Amino acid sequence: MVSKATSRLMGLVALGSLVAAASVPAHAKMTNAGEVAPWVARAEKAGPVEDSKTIGITVYLSFRNETELERLIKAQATPGSPEYGRFLTSAQFHARFAPTKSDVDAVRASLEKQGLSIRHVPASGFYIEASGTVGRIKSAFHVDQNYYRFNGKVLRASSMAPTVGSRFTSLISHIGGLDETGALRQPMRVGLDGVANPRPAVKSTSQNIQPPTAGALPSPYCSSYWGDHTVTVSPQPAPFAATMPYLNCGYTPTQMQIAYGANKVTLDGTGVTVAIVDAYASPTIAHDANMYSANHGLPRLTVKNFSQNIPDGIFQVSPDEVCGPQGWFGEETLDVESVHTFAPGATILYVGARNCLDPLDDVLYDTIDNEAANIITNSYGFNGEYLSPDEQAVNNDEYKQAAAEGISLLFSSGDDGDLTQVNGIATGSWPANSPWVTAVGGTTLALTDASGTKQEWGWGTYRSFLGGTVKFNSTGTTVTATAPLVGFSFYAGAGGGVSFYEAQPFYQAGVVPTSLSTVTYGSSGEPLYFPTPRRVIPDVAMDADPYSGFLVGETYVISSNPASNTGCTAYTSTLEYCEGGTGGTSLASPSFAGVLALVDQARAAKGLGPAGFVNPHLYAIKVGAPGSTSTALVDVRAPAAPTSLLRAYPASIGENPRVITVNSDPFSGCPKGICEGVDDVVNETTPGYDNVTGLGTPWIPALVSAFGG
Repeated sequence: MVSKATSRLMGLVALGSLVAAASVPAHAKMTNAGEVAPWVARAEKAGPVEDSKTIGITVYLSFRNETELERLIKAQATPGSPEYGRFLTSAQFHARFAPTKSDVDAVRASLEKQGLSIRHVPASGFYIEASGTVGRIKSAFHVDQNYYRFNGKVLRASSMAPTVGSRFTSLISHIGGLDETGALRQPMRVGLDGVANPRPAVKSTSQNIQPPTAGALPSPYCSSYWGDHTVTVSPQPAPFAATMPYLNCGYTPTQMQIAYGANKVTLDGTGVTVAIVDAYASPTIAHDANMYSANHGLPRLTVKNFSQNIPDGIFQVSPDEVCGPQGWFGEETLDVESVHTFAPGATILYVGARNCLDPLDDVLYDTIDNEAANIITNSYGFNGEYLSPDEQAVNNDEYKQAAAEGISLLFSSGDDGDLTQVNGIATGSWPANSPWVTAVGGTTLALTDASGTKQEWGWGTYRSFLGGTVKFNSTGTTVTATAPLVGFSFYAGAGGGVSFYEAQPFYQAGVVPTSLSTVTYGSSGEPLYFPTPRRVIPDVAMDADPYSGFLVGETYVISSNPASNTGCTAYTSTLEYCEGGTGGTSLASPSFAGVLALVDQARAAKGLGPAGFVNPHLYAIKVGAPGSTSTALVDVRAPAAPTSLLRAYPASIGENPRVITVNSDPFSGCPKGICEGVDDVVNETTPGYDNVTGLGTPWIPALVSAFGG
């Protein structure tokens, strides 16, 4: 049977002869050299980096007994195994798998001999952070250092693979910091109009970085519950109905709890620690979270239930850094408030890296190695697999340690659909593609009343402005346009798809269809086959569509545009607190982290350890049909009929309203002019496992029971 997504591709291009089996790089360990970041070959060289510039590097050492480590993780997740649920402490992990002290000391001494300064070595010895001038690093590792233009950024990188002495080829697995690939990471947060990295209206000083400037354009009309405020559009925007709901105003914490059944359990996450890892740190997070909590009936964050692990000087960074610090402030705020919504009794630890480069990997590892949390949520990633295989293997080592120690590690699956319109080929994204983490995808949530009645579809958004001159009636219940729709284009959708590097993990075998794990497609429809099944994401999903999104409260610099200050409360001469709807799988991952905190609390009450690496259990439990309240996971389907929303703009800006699609692609080559269930181009929401919503969404009461709580 040909899927709707494939039908759409065939409408784009006549498929010729099938492409031969894909050449898939293997995850070979570094011997005498690591790998050059794959994006460098596609970048434009802009000139050499000055030899006097000081940079940081991270030298990663290989774990010992990696085959035994993978066997252990599988046994820990296998009922009946003597090791089932018996997780290691960090000290036990070090003794069995970490590099030996003599090996760490030898690598450290070699770096110091090359004139590099040692900055940090964790207790495990997994990595050594060092710094030195570009000239010394080029000499030490026989590399070059140049600036390159790529994806709108100027990034430093080497075009040469580093080499190390023969004594160290079996010890060193990767040398990080020789490129700035990390700057291609982005927070997986999506607003109503795609403003991801706003700039400040008040220039930051060396003493204090300012919050971002208010840039939202609140709709004058919105729905508190799905469809409680509707509008009739003339002429009818076929194939959609003439009468449609306004976008959601942003679901409150109470509404989110109702939607997933948190209100039907007595759990609140007490005794569980959830860590949130991001880059940078919002200077107003405590103020914002407590304003939000006061407004929505949540407990205050205090020194007893909230702490931050952030580097000195984090509030003195420049807003012009390559990672865009202020774009991460809203990410932290969304993460904290969504975890607090689902687990208001949990302890939240915020871990902020100095930037989005290698330090972000290192603070995540330190959080794992220090056993600082039961659950770690990460709402960032790359649009694709930009890292070299060696660096992905290093990341996997970090994630395996988390699994062995019983830490649940979550990543957002991405917000740009299947990435065909970004990279030219459909793939999942790193780090969500790792088989050792839980990838959380996204849905559109249609909560219709306070009793919890809802529908939920895969998240995939196309948009079109109404054409010509537009006029609303006085109550906003009708709108008339003088011209047809301008034309739909893809905006955002749940990330998902196949990995080019990672083989299918044991828990996905027999569950993920081979049509998803052994083939992908280029943007013109050409298939690319894999000789063996690959890892496919996501694993589960929760609300992520910004048009059915979550209400978030954050501090902004007051805007010079009054429309962007609508509904905000000024609390200094330059700052205001605003609440508005937002989304992205950056909402889904911390939401699921909050859900797992309830699971861990229930398990602890029965004398059980944490759920830990949840993927094997998730893939083994029953999935119910949409609407089920008896199964731990609920399947997500496409809309039964063309479904859309209207997003209006403040009258003062003179922008026509937009028709927003719900999990459908209005493409003329589709039956009846629309392909239901299509996220972007290839990915499609279907019955059973799919690459938009994974296994489905959680129903908390049944999920708690399924995990033994």
